[in-house]
Amino acid sequence: MRRILAIFVSFLVALNFVWVRPVSAQVDYSKIRVALASMGAPDTVTVIVQGDYRIPERSSIDLEQKEYTIKLAGGSLVLTDGGQTWPLGSRFTFERNDGNLRIHNNSYGWINYLGDMEVRIEGNCIRLVNHIHLETYLYGVVPSEMSNSWPLEALRAQSVAARSYAVSTMHPNSYYDLVDTQSSQVYLGYNPSKANAIRAVNDTAGEVLKYNGSVAQTFFASSNGGRTETSRNIFLEDLPYTVIGDDPYDVDNPDNPYASWTVAYPKSPVEASLSNRLTERIKSSLAARGYSVANPDIRIKSIKELSVHLNDGGRVDGGRIIVVLDAKRTTNGQFETIEEAVALTKSNARSILNVKSLLLTVEDTGNSYLIRGGGNGHGVGMSQYGAQYMAFLGFGYKKILDFYYPGTSLSRLNVSPSPDTPPEEDDDDEPSQTRKPFPRPDQSSPTEKPGTTGKPTPTPEPTK
Repeated sequence: MRRILAIFVSFLVALNFVWVRPVSAQVDYSKIRVALASMGAPDTVTVIVQGDYRIPERSSIDLEQKEYTIKLAGGSLVLTDGGQTWPLGSRFTFERNDGNLRIHNNSYGWINYLGDMEVRIEGNCIRLVNHIHLETYLYGVVPSEMSNSWPLEALRAQSVAARSYAVSTMHPNSYYDLVDTQSSQVYLGYNPSKANAIRAVNDTAGEVLKYNGSVAQTFFASSNGGRTETSRNIFLEDLPYTVIGDDPYDVDNPDNPYASWTVAYPKSPVEASLSNRLTERIKSSLAARGYSVANPDIRIKSIKELSVHLNDGGRVDGGRIIVVLDAKRTTNGQFETIEEAVALTKSNARSILNVKSLLLTVEDTGNSYLIRGGGNGHGVGMSQYGAQYMAFLGFGYKKILDFYYPGTSLSRLNVSPSPDTPPEEDDDDEPSQTRKPFPRPDQSSPTEKPGTTGKPTPTPEPTK
């Protein structure tokens, strides 16, 4: 299942960079389609109907407020309530009048979803696609990407960034626009208790960032370690509003646990988890050289070299690890002491080294390699911890966005009002400066090196 999910998510990520929807004032951006990739590749899905729903493809089914099971059987979708069973072919829809669907999500647990829910066969699994109003979708994104208790100005900045990213990556020629994981942006359905985040979405309703008339692809990450990165170094596409520069707000935030960190790897004996990761990456080379690839026949003894080279933003974009190991010859069963090299790239270095970001340096201390770094994520666009601290200092969300996406301007989309806009209410989870956002693994590995900043210093303005 993990392999299927990995292939599916990689495919979805690739699509996000193949086509970007043109933006015009006449287009209605009210609806968005979110594939629930977080569910993996299930052949059974549990759904609880909590409201008024119907299945337009089979109007004779009278949906009640109770639990249903969707199964994949004989190449067809089958809906059952435990008593009756209805075959529904390769695709059907839970069409909403009011209420919500409560669905057991393999990654997130039980989640409440508004909007319509399309159910379809994708390969050998069931795929759910939530057809939802753009603003309602953001109700589930903003508090999933940033703590609901954070200052409203930070949440407003997150709302605009999330809305801009969503619109800029819509795919009208596909059956979905985004996925519900960090491969797009995390979406956890609808939770009315997240009143601060919902208010931030409503306060910025329809607002996006544009650059030269097009909606900006507004990447963001948990922390940049004090250095923003250009998209050219991470995602290949050169977005002019993503620049290399110093970010004092990220590293000066006293609540940022990722401002700086260290990782040490002894040269010998090699740390067990690192040894396991390296073992998997040298097996193909060992096989080509005539050695066994069975784990007991590969004994990494020491690290001979760990080196990296940095890009113009100070992040790793290459390097290598050379290990000394005993390997077993397949021809005679004898162990030989050999060396193997593992290439480090911006795509694999974070996972191999098990570090939060690639804004780092490596020091040979004699007995070990000491990695010093900062940040958590790719570092492109807005730092969530930086936005939190800017809001704490009194910057409004527009100044926060100006700082992290220089050259962009706010614009309002043609979006109809959300049918699910809740009444404003007090939230027990009051905004504070100490709560932390959900760490956001990036969609690619960071790569950075000292360079020019090109970043203006914003002028504080009162928080709304």
